[in-house]
Amino acid sequence: MQQQQTPAGPLTTPQALRRSTGAHDILVELLLADLAGLLLALVLGALFGALLVPPVGWLIQFGHVILHASLPLDIATLLILCCLAFAILRQYVQRKDAGFDWGCTIVLFLVVAVSAAILFFVKQAWIAIPSPVISPATLSPLSWSPPPSALGIEVAVGLYVLAHIRLWQRARHETAEKLRTFSRAHQDGRLCRLLEQVYSYYRQGLARFAPPPVARLKTPRMFYFYSRRAPGEGEDELDMLAHPEREIYLVGRELVICKMHLGDKPEQVVVLMPLVARLLHDYNSPVAWVERLLRMAELARTSAWYSLLLPLPLIVARSCERRWQAAEQERVLDRDRFAWQCDEGGRLRKLLVHQLAYLDRANKPDNEIPTLAERIDHLDSLLGTEGRQVKELRATLPPASTTPPAAP
Repeated sequence: MQQQQTPAGPLTTPQALRRSTGAHDILVELLLADLAGLLLALVLGALFGALLVPPVGWLIQFGHVILHASLPLDIATLLILCCLAFAILRQYVQRKDAGFDWGCTIVLFLVVAVSAAILFFVKQAWIAIPSPVISPATLSPLSWSPPPSALGIEVAVGLYVLAHIRLWQRARHETAEKLRTFSRAHQDGRLCRLLEQVYSYYRQGLARFAPPPVARLKTPRMFYFYSRRAPGEGEDELDMLAHPEREIYLVGRELVICKMHLGDKPEQVVVLMPLVARLLHDYNSPVAWVERLLRMAELARTSAWYSLLLPLPLIVARSCERRWQAAEQERVLDRDRFAWQCDEGGRLRKLLVHQLAYLDRANKPDNEIPTLAERIDHLDSLLGTEGRQVKELRATLPPASTTPPAAP
């Protein structure tokens, strides 16, 4: 999408209305905790590497000496490894049932173990047949290296980076699964052109301020849409009308819109334009990144493996998540404020009034946090402030001339 630069207008936002929801603070805390976790992994890798690398290397060398001193054991080990690789390939790559393959691998291992034990006592000379290809190796004595261990540091860094990559892939896969059943609006299509007109209107609204609230309005390159489903069990039409934000929302950084709101009819515009403007607040602020990082931390807590690799970042993320949830009320008001900055304050107020009326008709209380009444009062204060500024600006303009222009 082409981002248009618009000169700043004369209006200013009062300092008293600027609130902080802690998005920048939480984002910095999460990144610092991740860096501290990496340093902790380096220290532990250096210490444990100095303790574990020598005995592990000695055991590998011992296995090399034992295996390559016996040709039958080499052949049996090669067959077991082939069966094991085939079972892993079928189950984790081809996504097929590998029960039979795992069973063959286990049976083959048991047969080899029992045969080796029998031959050791009955015909030990058969096991001692040397391998004609690989020369026999000698076992060196076990030696301990002083810390730090370079290999341990490399392994720790590799596991730490691998855990982050895997979590990022899981988060992307989860987002893709949520969007899989939706339709995509392609660029230069009718629906994308409709959203482009909406974004242009937002830029004109933001140009009323000096300085503008955002230097450059960032918008999604495309979006997803879907058809409205019928009300489910326990739902009614009034409940769906009282919560239109459930039909226009973000999945990660992807915009999802119910198709019935895509149009230029008055009843469509009064829902589409203010709700999309509210979502662009998250798109143009660290809110979306904070929620993505917190979601990755939530996915990591479902596995003991990630809890072992990322203990410090997950502890800090748990504390940040509680603070983030406590600040949800302020984020709702900030989204309303951003919609007002996009010149959607009037439409948003009208939509909130309709939502409150639908709740009254359905005999349901206004128990959202913040309540619809508070959000309406918040918009009234913003619209009133803007009205006073416009009135003051008009008072500074020179009076209009009442003398008719002279005839040429």
